[in-house]
This record gives sequence, C-alpha cells and structure tokens, in this order.
Amino acid sequence: SSSFVFDGTGLTLTKGTTRTLSLKCDLKAAATGGYAWGYHTTSSPSPTGLTSGQSVGTSDLTENGSVGQTMTAATAGTLSVALNTAASYEIKTPGTTVTLAELKYSATLEDVTVKQVSLVMSGAASNSPDNLINREVSLWDGLTPVGTASFSSGDHATGTLTGFVVPKDGSKVLTVKGKIAGISVSEAMDRSGEFSKVDYDGGSGLTSNYGLGVSSGQTVSPTGGVTSSTGIRVMKGYPAFSKLDLTSSEKTLTVGSERTLYKFKVEAKDNDILIGKLTFSVSSSTVSATTSRFGLYVYGNTDAGSFSSIDAQVNTTGLFNGGYCYSQVAPNTSSLAGIGGLSTKVRIYGDTGCNTATTSLKIPKGETRWFKLVASVSSVAPSGTSENLEAQLEGDAAFPVAHQTNETDGEMGVFGIDGVTGVNSATNNDFIWSPTSTTSAAGPDSAFLNRNDWTNGYGVPGLSGTNMTSETISHQ
Repeated sequence: SSSFVFDGTGLTLTKGTTRTLSLKCDLKAAATGGYAWGYHTTSSPSPTGLTSGQSVGTSDLTENGSVGQTMTAATAGTLSVALNTAASYEIKTPGTTVTLAELKYSATLEDVTVKQVSLVMSGAASNSPDNLINREVSLWDGLTPVGTASFSSGDHATGTLTGFVVPKDGSKVLTVKGKIAGISVSEAMDRSGEFSKVDYDGGSGLTSNYGLGVSSGQTVSPTGGVTSSTGIRVMKGYPAFSKLDLTSSEKTLTVGSERTLYKFKVEAKDNDILIGKLTFSVSSSTVSATTSRFGLYVYGNTDAGSFSSIDAQVNTTGLFNGGYCYSQVAPNTSSLAGIGGLSTKVRIYGDTGCNTATTSLKIPKGETRWFKLVASVSSVAPSGTSENLEAQLEGDAAFPVAHQTNETDGEMGVFGIDGVTGVNSATNNDFIWSPTSTTSAAGPDSAFLNRNDWTNGYGVPGLSGTNMTSETISHQ
C-alpha cells in the first residue's frame, strides 16, 4: 500500500460541497497483467475544521473501503475480423458495381488504424479474378473510399487502407466492391454462370492483415478465420418474373376447354434470353376435378396484359408447347389425364408440335412476354360442394453446379451430352433458360440443346424461394 500527503496546506473541502479525487499514474513500457488501486480504511486521515479548529475524530469519520477496479495493462489493443450480415444470393450482369463482402472489424483497449487487408477469391472452381474489371476491388468505409486491392496474380489480393480507424471497444465495417467484367468470345468470360466470391483470407502480419494501435503505436495482428461470403452469380442477362392476378370470372372453377389457370409476365434484363422449359404445380382439393390438355400461350411485348396479341415465334397459334404436349408425353395420356385430388407437375417445353422439334422462346433485351397457362376441365364437384383447383409456377432450390463441371467437352447442354450432366437431368430443373452469352438465338439444335450456358431458375427475380405465389380457382 502507499500513502499520499497533500502538498502545501492540504486539501480544503468547502462546507456543503463534495470533492472528487482521481488517482492517476504513468504506465511503464511493456507492462502487462492486472492492477487494482483502492481506498484503505486504516489510512486514518485527520481532517481539521477551519472555523472551529477541531480535529474530526475517528468516530465521526465515515470511510468506505474498496479494492478498486482491476486495470489490465497490455502492450497493444486487439483487433478481430468477421463477416458482417451476409447479403442475399443475387444475379448480376457485366458492368454492374456490386458489394462482394462486408468485413466487420472490432477493436478493444485502444483505437486501431487498419493499415492492410488481405483478400482471397474463394471457390476457385467456379470463379476467377477475371470476373472483375482490372482484376480489382475497391474498399469503402461507408460512402468513403479507403483503398483498393488487386488480384494481379493468383487468387489473393492485398490492399493498403487510408484512414480506416476502428474505435476502442467498437466496430466498423469495411465494404469490398467490384465491377463485373464483360462476357463475350473475346473476353476472359465467354459464358455466364461464374460465381464471384471474395473473402477475408484469415492471415496476419505485415505481409497480410495488420493494424497499428493509435495509443500504443504497436502493430496489431487481427484474429478471425477465412470468411464465407454469399457470392454473386454472373449472367450476361436474366429473366425477371411477375405474377398477374386472374379476373373474377377466371377464378371461378367451371367445366370447359382452355380454362385459364395461371398468368404471369417475363422481362429480359440486360440481354436477350431464351426460355426452354417451364414447370407448373397443379392440384385439386377433391377427386372430382379432372384437368388435362395443358397449354401455355405466349403474348407479345406490346400486349400489356390484354392477352390478345400472340407471339407466334414458336407456333402460329401462340402456343409455347405445340400440340399441347406436356411432361414429354402427348396430351390426355392415361398418366396425366386427370389430377384426381392429387398434385402433379406439368412440365412444358418449347416445341413446334407434340414432341416434334424442341426449341426455345427468345425474349429480346428489355422486352416483355406475357404467359397464360390453360387446361381442359372436364368435370367438377356437384353444385353446393366446395372445390378448389390450385396452380403455381415452379422455381429451383439450388444452382445446377454439376452440369457446369462434369461436361467433358466444355459444353453445358440442356439435356447433357451423355444424358446425365445437363440442366434437365439435374435435381433442380423446373425452369430452364439461357442468357445467350455469346450468340443469338438460332435453330433448335444450337439454340436449345447445345448452347453452353443454359441454367435453371435458382435466384431468378420473381421466383422467390422455389416457386411463385399460387393461384386458386374455386367452385361452390
């Protein structure tokens, strides 16, 4: 313990007031460990009244002993890095500036200036630095640029930061952005489907990740392992879906041919797209409703939802599936003649006739096509019996990675070279489309079967989760 004697005439406490004393000291260089300074009740101070001249006796003196707070001495502060809240999976197109990662830095004991960050292009099998213009990312503190990092060689990049200070016992987010490079036969990416992922590489030291303590001046090596960002799927273009509500009469379940079950529109974003296959789920609440002969009609860019101006690109009737062929069998076959209280998948391929010539529907960049699913309803429950028929457009729950990596000749055909690696043979194959990365639409063989960047509906806007919102047609 240590005793302190006040200088001069001592410490004067004015009547009716309170005085707070602070105990301070200089910290010895390289000091470590825990220290506590408190008040000892056996110190026996002897205050004297300035007016009375009387000393305050120990019986009139109240003392509250305390061991004090533990003060921890350290040679420098600490710094940790982790992935900030992960963003949602998204499809992005060339020329778009995207957020690739958000790194949350946290500091203790002192402010820390982050001087350098080391990044890695993770998942090298499905992406490369060539996905980014100049193989470079920019680093941001909110809206303020604080540095850049270049993947000049290989999948690692180191960037120097300026003015990125993490507050003591606080956090700050470093945003990593990049601009998506082009896709063409003359560029590094010659097809769509790359999955750009940039992450913190988990390293430490002057050649990797480090900061400087603002108070200590010491080098601070951060803790935290390699992060796992969500990633950006790179497509030259993509479809955007929107569901359209049925009219009140269309929502009434009655017997008839070509009864409308579902309506939606598709817009081609940033590039021409091709549509090869769409899948619908159709179900009935009872065994009474018998539905068959499904057809999908396509309407032109200027139709605006009137469903009167057909697109005759695939068939002069506007049918996407010529001959009403669906699920790769002829209409009204016994296996799909009726739903009968069960749910069934109705798979519709672009076809000039029933299993005649498989083809695709082209939607030019910036244009919209309007779609209407119809079916023949041959029977319904008796009057007074409630019955519902439900339909919805299906999406896909995961990207078809296998069909990209398993093709021996570099092609990513819709049905696959050997019938096992194409999109249509993947587990998730409800919606099949192409962003036409390097060529325009051609005949059935080149446009649909052998194009090298066909893919499925995973992450396509409007197909949230695994399907679009259902439509219910009712009979009372």
